[in-house]
Amino acid sequence: MDLPDLRIASEFTRFYRLNLPAVYGYLFRLCGSDRVTAEDLTQDTWMALAKEVRRGNSECADVRWLLTVARSRFLDHARREQRSERELALVSTSVSSEFAETPEKDDVLIGLDSLQPMRRSGIDRVLVKG
Repeated sequence: MDLPDLRIASEFTRFYRLNLPAVYGYLFRLCGSDRVTAEDLTQDTWMALAKEVRRGNSECADVRWLLTVARSRFLDHARREQRSERELALVSTSVSSEFAETPEKDDVLIGLDSLQPMRRSGIDRVLVKG
């Protein structure tokens, strides 16, 4: 099978139009029908292809290469999401345990007194004016 020369704009356009549905459809399914994420990852995949074409790598002019890159982009995205959720859970746990008890009025007033005047006036405005 002859690979297209993706350095030629018309060849790249033809290759793009031919393979975009396969790449997007694959990512759309992997992303659980999340259209925005699938579009972002599809764009990342095509940008990776453009980068390789500029480097002179002709082996990437294959839908199998694109789908492999798409899968890698999806896995990277999923890992970032999981890591972010774990970090949020840790923060949420530490914040909720930190404020498990209702503070005493005196503790609140001491805390307010320790603020810079500008911040204190902002809080006063919110509390007084609602």
